[in-house]
Amino acid sequence: KYFYKIKLQGNLYPGFHFAFMLVMPHLKTGINFGLTTMLHGILNCMDRGKVTPSTRTYIHCTDGGSENPANLMHAMNYVLVHYGVFDTVVWCRLPPNHSHDFVDRVFSAIETWLADMSWNGAFSLWELRDYLYQRFAHERSAYSNVNVAIDILLANYDFSQWFDGCVDESHLVIKEVVVVV
Repeated sequence: KYFYKIKLQGNLYPGFHFAFMLVMPHLKTGINFGLTTMLHGILNCMDRGKVTPSTRTYIHCTDGGSENPANLMHAMNYVLVHYGVFDTVVWCRLPPNHSHDFVDRVFSAIETWLADMSWNGAFSLWELRDYLYQRFAHERSAYSNVNVAIDILLANYDFSQWFDGCVDESHLVIKEVVVVV
């Protein structure tokens, strides 16, 4: 038997859409990965009618990992507004030690499905993808009402090269915003 270590990355839109990518082991994470998968999630929602021309605000939350440096994330947010994809982009950088409860529950379910003794593994990425689709769609799944897309990421776009020289980092100001409800 051959074993390949692949990763599963997800952009989750709670209540209506999960956009997953099976990530090949040769790909590096970082900003190019983060922006590639972020755009993939947005396009996935558009393809499935979850983001329409009447959707004018995009809210996304990221943590402070290597896939989310401020200068390039700001540049992409600007592009999304400049080209009319959205009128407003609200980007929240989550504080250290924030909770991933919802995401952790989804990925825990996936880990449980993959550890299921009745499943013998997959001979291809497409078999793995089909298996995950079946598990998400199963009537006893907590996620059977959620639209799920699982794609295979073979390459990252090179956004750091594309935005090179476009962002003057000395003008970026990141402030902590506290909302009291």
